[in-house]
Amino acid sequence: MLAALVLVALVASGPALPPPAPPAIGAVPDEPDAVVLPEAPTYQAVAADLDGDGARDLVRLVESNDTIAVEAWTDASGDWMPWGGLEVVPRAPFTGQGGITYTGAPVQLLVRRVGGADRVTILRQPRFDEPGLEEPCCVLLHDVRIIDGAFELVAVADAGVSTDVGLVVDLDGDGTDEFVTYRSLPPLGDITFPAVVGVQRWSGEAFDAPVLTELPVGSGDAPFILGDSDGRPGDELALIARTAQSRLYRLRLGPGDEVLLDDFGLLAADARAVPIDGGRGLAVIGLSGTAWVVAWPADEPPSPPIAEATIAPGTILGVVDIADEPHLVIRQTQPESLHLLDLPSLAPSRGNSVVRSAIAASFAGTPLTPYVGPIPGGIGGEAAVMYGGRLIPGEDLPDAPFPTSGAVIAASLPGAVPIGLLGRVDATMALLHAPMFGTVPAPSGGPLVIPRLLFAGGVTLAPLQLLLTPEADQGALVPLLRDATPIGNGELGIPARGFVAEIEAPPGSRVYLFDQDPSVLGAVSAVPAEGVLNLPVRPPDRTAGARFRAALAVVTPAGRGYLADWDLRVLGEPSLSAEVRTPLGSADVIVSGRTAPYAQVSVEGAVIPVRSDGSWEATVSLPPWPTTIDVMAVDPVGNRASTTVSGVGWFDYRGLPWVPIAIVLVGLAAALLFLRVPHIRARPIPVTDDAVLEELEPD
Repeated sequence: MLAALVLVALVASGPALPPPAPPAIGAVPDEPDAVVLPEAPTYQAVAADLDGDGARDLVRLVESNDTIAVEAWTDASGDWMPWGGLEVVPRAPFTGQGGITYTGAPVQLLVRRVGGADRVTILRQPRFDEPGLEEPCCVLLHDVRIIDGAFELVAVADAGVSTDVGLVVDLDGDGTDEFVTYRSLPPLGDITFPAVVGVQRWSGEAFDAPVLTELPVGSGDAPFILGDSDGRPGDELALIARTAQSRLYRLRLGPGDEVLLDDFGLLAADARAVPIDGGRGLAVIGLSGTAWVVAWPADEPPSPPIAEATIAPGTILGVVDIADEPHLVIRQTQPESLHLLDLPSLAPSRGNSVVRSAIAASFAGTPLTPYVGPIPGGIGGEAAVMYGGRLIPGEDLPDAPFPTSGAVIAASLPGAVPIGLLGRVDATMALLHAPMFGTVPAPSGGPLVIPRLLFAGGVTLAPLQLLLTPEADQGALVPLLRDATPIGNGELGIPARGFVAEIEAPPGSRVYLFDQDPSVLGAVSAVPAEGVLNLPVRPPDRTAGARFRAALAVVTPAGRGYLADWDLRVLGEPSLSAEVRTPLGSADVIVSGRTAPYAQVSVEGAVIPVRSDGSWEATVSLPPWPTTIDVMAVDPVGNRASTTVSGVGWFDYRGLPWVPIAIVLVGLAAALLFLRVPHIRARPIPVTDDAVLEELEPD
């Protein structure tokens, strides 16, 4: 069970010293500087300097009147204001010859760099609206631009051949990203499964036509950005080919923008470019969990391992600098932990792994997974990683609490994904709240998928310092409850109609009510502007005596998570028994009985204490004749049970064995009557006796 969250409220009590103030139970700390953008069904959100003024803005894809629209928000004199919106997926398909439809087609926001400046590009791949034609029609690229203060879409490429993957990456290191497409092809012969890679360069105001390269492997797979692994200008891509049993390949830019394929020669689960001794190399995690660091110059095979470490299977989250030294960040999943390994030696950093914060661990098994991954754009221009309520690195952050092993305890971000820092001074973090989000599209692109409306999705903006402030009392929450009362054994009794939890939290906080199974998310509510939400909780089974568990989570605009859970029992009419006994010679009779331990008993209107085992006892004064006594039991939620008993004061003769007594009394009466009846007895008279009749005497 989670520890209780108790905050103290001050209560005035007159001129004397005030008594201890009662706790303000269930009050989540306020976040006055957080901003909650207007609710809109959300698909994706990115951070980018849209107008080139040096301050990053927020751009998001939302559902609007059965269409998909792109909208922007900017910091106007300290207030975040909408900057415009445009429809990017029409409500109905274009019709006629050559018409196309966007319904069910991929739509994605890309953030790319052009000469060091941000550009936001919308990638769409609609379909031809022709019967029987199932293939997508083309790749469409449009920049979101601010032109003369107006929000517009500007085409930046001719319609291209359909693709499976779209990425923006600086392959040549000139500060401007190329647009890379990757498309699987049907197999050639019986063993070769090829793919086609297209590279499009930016030339002033638009992308050039793609340079296509056919690769002999990788059909059905998706390349990912590897980084600079060979020491030459520009980044490379990597491919783990399932058709080659997870063999690792490197894709790099060659002469004439042809893509060259390098074979690593080993099977891999993940890979990332890393610094090695003033140069560049590659960190690889094998299928068994072994990690290597190797040098892999262009046009040469990889070197023997520079360092090797045995860890459980995991994934690489990135490379961060701790105390000005590079460290490889590896997430281990079984058991869950984070490794910080020195580069290039792969020695454990400071001898410890980083574990999740207590509140982040308590969200395990719920749909609100605390965020694990890099922060897009980093913090202060440096790479940063969030892991289960920890921010890495945290040593150089001002006022960062509890630094340890290069990490600081921070908000746990349950069901929330960092979008990136906004504004000019990197002081505001944007968060995309997306419970059960799975994989949110990366701003650099990836596999083209049909946009998925994020369940209960929304965007909030919060000061970075709030992100660095962990949950109070490790996220334990004990809100004020109505119609729920402790009944012993840690249970709460509730009526069949359910109970109400009163949640005090920052306005805009999301309140998630879980099903009986905490891995299933039920209702989602938002705390209104007044900061108090009355949330009804209804039992799944209203039968008296039914037991179940209920749990809810509160996630604030800054991504701090709080949990509350209860063991509940539906209460019905309480059991009730009563009996009476009269002490000999006393007018005070004793009424006793048994009921539910949590019920309240009243005898003739007087409330009687109930013992922990449910027994109770009361004294009532009665006259020496039978008198009715009313007994009632009421449980905490108002269910009632009543009964009556009869008692006699002084001496309760009603319990005597009247049948035997009657028999004895009848016998005694008969004996007395027999003794009292006169009997005539004859006196013997001699023959000579001549007495007269009057002289005869009765016996």
